[in-house]
Amino acid sequence: MLGDVVNDHEQAIAGNTTAIANNTNRINGNTSAITSLGQKVTANTADIRSLEHVADNHEGRITTLENRSLGLANDINNKVNNLGQRVNKLGASSAALAGLHPLDFNRNDKVSYAVSYGHYRNSNAVALGVFARPNERIMLGFGATLGGENQYTVNVAFKTGKGSDYIAEAKDAQSRISKLEALVQKLMQEVEAGK
Repeated sequence: MLGDVVNDHEQAIAGNTTAIANNTNRINGNTSAITSLGQKVTANTADIRSLEHVADNHEGRITTLENRSLGLANDINNKVNNLGQRVNKLGASSAALAGLHPLDFNRNDKVSYAVSYGHYRNSNAVALGVFARPNERIMLGFGATLGGENQYTVNVAFKTGKGSDYIAEAKDAQSRISKLEALVQKLMQEVEAGK
């Protein structure tokens, strides 16, 4: 019996020795796998740090682009507002120029002047005009605005064709008046001389 117990113990010891050897091999394999995984973790950690730096760089660039976009949007908004103001001033200047009108032809007073005021939304302008009529068929004009957007106009207007019977009649009437005035003057001199 003692021999059986010793034999059983020897077999158990041999089985345990084999199991220990197997476990030692597994431990060595796991140690190698752990070392390999540790190297991979170290490489992944380095990659993560590199990507964090890239992300930080991108975040800085995104912030810069956001600031630039905001600046450009503000610049565009300012330019649109300025354009609106210029359009308002242009409207006021155009209204002022449109209000300039010459007086009718007068052979004794060949130049006429005009002043006009224009308003559009929140803008105001004044226009000055000069019109010269060397004869009843031609008119020269010049106009300019003050305030708002400066505008100028230079124009020539002329008539062609037969013309109006009224002008000839007016000339004849003026001629008759001139003749009558001369006759009255002559008669007054004769009356004065006869006294």
